[in-house]
Amino acid sequence: MLENWTYTAADQKLSKELQKFILERVFDIHAHLYCVKDLNISRSNSLRQGPAEVTVAVWRRRLEKQVGPGRLAGGLFIPMPHGAYDKANDFLVLQLKKGNFWPLWDLQVVENQLCFI
Repeated sequence: MLENWTYTAADQKLSKELQKFILERVFDIHAHLYCVKDLNISRSNSLRQGPAEVTVAVWRRRLEKQVGPGRLAGGLFIPMPHGAYDKANDFLVLQLKKGNFWPLWDLQVVENQLCFI
């Protein structure tokens, strides 16, 4: 999915092949959630060619195209390490508070840990 966030015929073909041998449930161990305006990136950076905000819902929609509907068991969500770290952490916590999944840890514990980063 490196072609400007466009899901191409080649992506679809590769995804169908991938789905034949991956497990029925998939946990994404490295998923970035971010708001582009908070990133310190160049105008030509490929992240600017995608959505203005990459939320849990965007992540799910995009990844389910690759692994297949209903296969996502969750993800380890981390902020994008470019730009204002406080804003990036706040955006991530806001996404976790909105839900759309069951977090593995108590949200208060996660918020407290982010204060130390």
